[in-house]
Amino acid sequence: MDDLRAAIGHDGLTLHYQPVVELGTGRIEGVEALVRWNHPTRGFIMPDEFIPLAEEAGLISELGLWVLRTAVKQLRAWIDAALVDSSFSVRINISATDLQSLQFIEDVRNTLQETGVKPEQVVLELTEVAIVKGNELDRYSLGGLRGLGVGIEIDDFGTGYSSISYLRRLPVDRVKVDRSLISGLETDPNQPALVAAVLQLVRACGLEAVWEGVETAEQAEILRGLGCQSAQGYYFSRPVPPEQIPELLPDQQESANQ
Repeated sequence: MDDLRAAIGHDGLTLHYQPVVELGTGRIEGVEALVRWNHPTRGFIMPDEFIPLAEEAGLISELGLWVLRTAVKQLRAWIDAALVDSSFSVRINISATDLQSLQFIEDVRNTLQETGVKPEQVVLELTEVAIVKGNELDRYSLGGLRGLGVGIEIDDFGTGYSSISYLRRLPVDRVKVDRSLISGLETDPNQPALVAAVLQLVRACGLEAVWEGVETAEQAEILRGLGCQSAQGYYFSRPVPPEQIPELLPDQQESANQ
């Protein structure tokens, strides 16, 4: 626990970024910020391992604030370097604990003011379980965040909740469809119809979908043919350190400099 507390306070954490791609054009429309713990003896530790520790130690809000500030500052640096334009966004995972803290809304507001990044360029991702099982304070916080102008995205959509009525009630913009729903897309003849049905459902609620876990060109092509707009996955790029993102953005750099 003390190691993690020290890491948050003394540059022991780092962010990697995974591109989110516009399927129709191949353009990178944004990135998802993914935290890594660069442990002095164990090397990189993945979030699945240390985030439960952060929750247990009461450090999850401190960790979330570090990720928020670091990711938005990085986006500001890319904007200042003319690598990306005002349509480029950064996705940041936030926890159910963040929604329970009214301070988090102020943290987001302050970070936007400090960096001058447009609110719509910041998208906050919440898991489906956090949103569905949330209470009135959570809904108040979601409304407050939307009032700032930031985007709200449901992560892991389709992982076990049969009721979809909440999609129309909650102040969210888009959903990230869980990778399990495109597993076997190339081999199961019934899978494309399921994907099309999910896409129609999401759009009927006035939302857009990002398709997660794309690993092959064939999966990307099927999704594109079905009218899906955005995707991310190893086929496009693994999460990479921030200094590698410019190498993936030649088209954006060229357009930004025109």
